[in-house]
Amino acid sequence: MGWRGVLGRPMSVTLAALTAVTAWGTGPMAGVSSAAPGDGSDSLVEDFAYPDRDKLLAEKGLKLVSGDGHITLVGCASGGSDLVRVNSRTSGDACFAVSGPVGYLALEIKRSYLAKSDSREGVTATVRTENPATNESKVEEVALEPGAWKSLGEGLDPALASTVLELSVGEGKTPVVTGDAARPWLARVTVGRPGQQGGKGCSGALVDRTWVLTAASCFSDDPAKPVPAGAPPREATATFAGKAPVRINYVVPRDDRDVLLARLAAPLTDIAPARVAGSSPGDGAALVAAGYGRTGTAWVPASPHNSNVTRSSATDTTMALTGGKICKGDAGGPVLDGNGRITAVQSLAAHAGCLGQSGDGDGSTAARTDNIVSWLTSSAFNGKAAFPLDEGAGSRRVLGGAAREFTAELVGGAEPGAVGKVGTALKLNGTTAYAATAGPVIDTTKSFSVSAWVKLDAKDKNRTFLSQAGNHASGFQLYYSKNYDKWVFNRHAADTDDTTIARSISTDTAQAGVWTHLTGVYDSATKKVQLFVNGKPQTAADFTTPWRASGALQIGRLRWQNAWQENAAGAIDEVRTVQSAVTQADATALSTGRLPEHLQELASFPLDETAGATQASGGMGSGPVATVAGGGAQLGVPGKVGTALKLNGTTAYAATAGPVIDTTKSFAVSAWVKLDAKDKNRTFLSQAGNHASGFQLYYSKNYDKWVFNRHTTDTDDTTIARSISTDTAQTGVWTYLTGVYDSATKKVQLFVNGKPQTAADYTTPWRANGALQIGRLHYQGTFQEHFAGTIDNIRIWDQTVSVGCSRTNAIGHRGAPEIAPENTLAALEAAADRGADWVETDVQFTKDDRPVIMHDATVDRTTDGTGRVDELTAEEISRLTVKGGGRVPTLEQVMASLKDRPARLLLEIKGPQSSAAVDRALRLVSEAGMTDRTLLQFFDEQVVRDASASPHRTKVALLRSALDADPVATARQFSLSAYAVKFSGLSARPAVVDKLRAAGVEVFVWTIDTEAQWQTATAWGVDGVITNRADHFVQWRNAHCAEQ
Repeated sequence: MGWRGVLGRPMSVTLAALTAVTAWGTGPMAGVSSAAPGDGSDSLVEDFAYPDRDKLLAEKGLKLVSGDGHITLVGCASGGSDLVRVNSRTSGDACFAVSGPVGYLALEIKRSYLAKSDSREGVTATVRTENPATNESKVEEVALEPGAWKSLGEGLDPALASTVLELSVGEGKTPVVTGDAARPWLARVTVGRPGQQGGKGCSGALVDRTWVLTAASCFSDDPAKPVPAGAPPREATATFAGKAPVRINYVVPRDDRDVLLARLAAPLTDIAPARVAGSSPGDGAALVAAGYGRTGTAWVPASPHNSNVTRSSATDTTMALTGGKICKGDAGGPVLDGNGRITAVQSLAAHAGCLGQSGDGDGSTAARTDNIVSWLTSSAFNGKAAFPLDEGAGSRRVLGGAAREFTAELVGGAEPGAVGKVGTALKLNGTTAYAATAGPVIDTTKSFSVSAWVKLDAKDKNRTFLSQAGNHASGFQLYYSKNYDKWVFNRHAADTDDTTIARSISTDTAQAGVWTHLTGVYDSATKKVQLFVNGKPQTAADFTTPWRASGALQIGRLRWQNAWQENAAGAIDEVRTVQSAVTQADATALSTGRLPEHLQELASFPLDETAGATQASGGMGSGPVATVAGGGAQLGVPGKVGTALKLNGTTAYAATAGPVIDTTKSFAVSAWVKLDAKDKNRTFLSQAGNHASGFQLYYSKNYDKWVFNRHTTDTDDTTIARSISTDTAQTGVWTYLTGVYDSATKKVQLFVNGKPQTAADYTTPWRANGALQIGRLHYQGTFQEHFAGTIDNIRIWDQTVSVGCSRTNAIGHRGAPEIAPENTLAALEAAADRGADWVETDVQFTKDDRPVIMHDATVDRTTDGTGRVDELTAEEISRLTVKGGGRVPTLEQVMASLKDRPARLLLEIKGPQSSAAVDRALRLVSEAGMTDRTLLQFFDEQVVRDASASPHRTKVALLRSALDADPVATARQFSLSAYAVKFSGLSARPAVVDKLRAAGVEVFVWTIDTEAQWQTATAWGVDGVITNRADHFVQWRNAHCAEQ
C-alpha cells in the first residue's frame, strides 16, 4: 500500500469542531482508528490522538480526544504537586499532569462542574455546555488559579450539561526540545497546532541551511491528492534542539514517494547539515532510523530516539526495513547508512511496543532518497547553496557545494564578455548566435519560473531570449513579439506544428536598447502562465495542457514548427531557472538582480566531517569533489567549526578533479588555518596551472607572515604579486585568512581575521586550468610547499567579497514595506521571516494610553480613518483598515508575533511622550519577556531620560539626523547602547564609527536602500543597516561578505 493509501484516518479534533456533538455515544471518538493495521502500512504521522483512549474510556469513563502530549491523565494519588484536577458528577475526580511550559488536552467529560490547578499558573479550562431544554450551547473559558477550585460547566449553572473540555497552559510559549549531540540537524516538524484540528507531528533533517528533508505525508490533508508545491496548508515549524521553532514558508513535494523539502523562513548558519547518500546501501545493510516519534512510554517525547534496523528489500521508490521500534511522529525522520548519511526517510510502520499503537510486527517502509539526489538539488529554491560536507576520519574525498549541473555551449557567433546589467553579458547577433545546454533543465510539466535581463537591439521580427525545445514546438518562450510590439511569455499547448499558444503579454510597449528584466512563470496549481516586467505582474493567461519539453534549454532562439528560428538580437544577462512558481515578491527581487534566499557562492568546504565516515556528501547536491591523497591526511580532527582536515606537511593534500575558479575574473577564497610548523613555506590553498599557480594563500618563511599572491604568468620564471600581512604569523592559533582578486581594480588583497592588509597591483590575470589544491602549491612544474597544520571552513566565491560586513545587522525599517503595508504584522513578520536581524517599528499612544504601532501622529496617511492617534481610543483604531490590507497592531500583538522568531525588536517611541507612557511601554516589554531582545530608540532626549529612569529599563539608542560634536560623549551622557544616525549625517565623519564601537556603543545607519549605500556603510564598519529592503540586504550581505 502506498503512503497516500493510509492517510484517510481521521485526525484530532478541536473544541470548535466538537460543538456539533450532542450524544455521548457518538462523539469525536467515533470512527477514529487508534489501532495500527498490523501490516506495516500505518502512517507514521503523529495525529495527536490520545493514546489508548478506548481503553481509558472503558476503565474510567473519560473520553480523551487529543492533545500535544504535555497534559496527560494520571492517578490523583500519584503524589505530584503540578496536577490539574477536574470534578464531574458522573466520573468524580480526574487528574492531569502538566509537563513542560506548554500543554493542551481536549476531552469529553460529562457533567463537569469544578476544576483547579494545584500549583501551575496560567492554566485555562474551556468548556462547552448545553441547555437540554433549549438545545442551546455556549463555550466558557475559565482561568484556573493555583490551589483554588473554580466553578465551570454545571458548577456555573446546574441547568446546563457540560460535554467537551479543553485544558491549556503556556499559550504562546515555546515547547522544550532536546537533541542528540551527534545529530544536531535532526528536527521535530510540526504542522498546525498539536492536538487541534489538522495538527500533525513528524521528524526531519536539515540538509541545507534553509531546507529540511521530511515526509510529504506530514503536509497532506487529503490522501487522494498530491501535496502542492508552495506555502504549507497551515502554519508549520521545524524545531531543533536548544532553538526556537523556525517557520516553514515553502514546501516542495516529490510526487512518486513520501518525500518533501521544506524551506525555512530563516537560514540556520550554526548547525552543520546532514549528509545525503548518493548510493544505495544494499539489502541486508545495518541502518539507523532516527526521529522524535513516540516510544514505548512517551507520547510526544522531548528528545529523539534511534532504532537499529536492517534493509530487507527495495523498489525504485521505497525501502523495506525490519527491526527497531518506529512509531507515530517518526514520519520524515532519516534512515542513516553506516557512514551517517541519509539514505531514506521513514514513512509507514505498524510496530509493536509503541505507546497507544497496537501493531504486532517489526516491519516498516521508508521512502528512498539515495536515488533522487539530483531532484533534491534542483528542487531547492536556492540553486547554488553552501553545503557543510561532514566527511570523517578515513574519508578520501571532500565535497564542495554549489554544483553546476548544466553547461551551455556557445554557438554561431555568440559573444560572451559584453557589457552586462550585472558584470558582463552574452551578446547575440540575431541570425546564427545562441547558447544551448546538452539536455533539458526544466521539467515543463510542473511549476517553473525563468528570468533574465535582456537588452533588445532590433524590433524587426520576433526575438526569443529563452526557451526549452521539444520535437516540433517549445515548452515555453520568453521573447519580444513584433506583432504585439511587446514582451511575451508563452507556452505551446502541444508539441506539434499546429499547436495553439497561451500568452501573457506586457501592458507597455517593449523598448529597444534598454535593459529590461523579464520573468516568466508557469503555476501548475492555478494553471496559469504569467509574465513579470521589471518585477511588475502582467495579465496572466490560462494554460491547461502542460507537456514535457525534453530538449535543451535555448538561450537566444526558439524551436517552432520543427525548425530553429526567431534568434535574439541583443544582449542577455543573469539567466535564472527555478522549478517552482515564484511569487510577485520573488519576481521583484529577481528584477533587482537578486535570487531570493540565494547564497552566491561557487563552492564551500567547511570540512565538518565526523570520524568514521568513508565518503563525503555535499548536503543535497554534489559540488566540486576534492580527493584526499598523499598519505598523512586526517579528517575528523577538532576544527574551528566542527571538525577539520589535518595535513602532515610532507605528502598530504586534497585536490579537485579540475578547476573550481576562473582565475581570469574576480574571485575570493577563505579558510580557517592553524599552522603547526614555520620551517618552510606552507600553502593552504592554490589552483594549479601547468608551471605555476593561479593564486596561493600561504605562510611565507621568508617574511614570517601570511601572504596571498598571484603568479603573473604560467611559467617557471614568473614574477609574483603579493599582499602580505602586517603582523607576524602565529603557530598553534586559529587564524582566518581571506584572499581577494578584484578584476576591476586589478588588485590582490589579503585579510587576516577580517582586517585588510596592504593590497598589491596585479595586471596580468591568466586562466589556471588545473585542480584546486588544498594543502600544496604547483610551482616551477612541481608540487611543493605542503601545509603542516589544520584547515577548516574553506569558502570560494566567483566574485569579490567584503570582509567583516557579515556582522552588519539587517534592520527592517517598519518591517518589510515592499512586501506588506508598513508597520503591519504582515510587514513585520515578513522582515523577520526573510532573515532580518532586527525589526524596527514605531509606537504611538492612543487616547486611552494604549501603545499602537503607527509612525505618523495621525492615521490619515496609512489607514481609511482620519484623526490624531492620541485623540482616538484603542478600540476605534482597531476597527480601522490599513491601506493595502490589514489592521493597526498593538505593541502587545507585535511582541507576541516576534517572540518565537529570531529577530530582535528595535522600538521607536514617538515623542514627546509623558514619562508614564514611556514606563507603560517598557513594562509591557518586560511582561512579554522581551527586555533582552528589545532596543528602544528615540529622537527626543527627554524620552531617553525617562526610559533610563524607568524601573523597567531596557537598552536605549538615540536617533540623530546629523552627528553630535562628540558622539562618544553624547553616548556616555545618555548611557546609550546604540547610536543611530542618518546616512548623510554619518558620511560627514565616518571615522566616528570606530570611536563609538571602541566605547562599547553600536552604530546604526538609517535609512538606506541601495547596494552602493550598503557597500559604503558596511565599509565604515556600522553594526546595523536600517533599510526598507531588509530581505534584499540579507541576500546582498550573504553574497558579498566573508565571515569575520
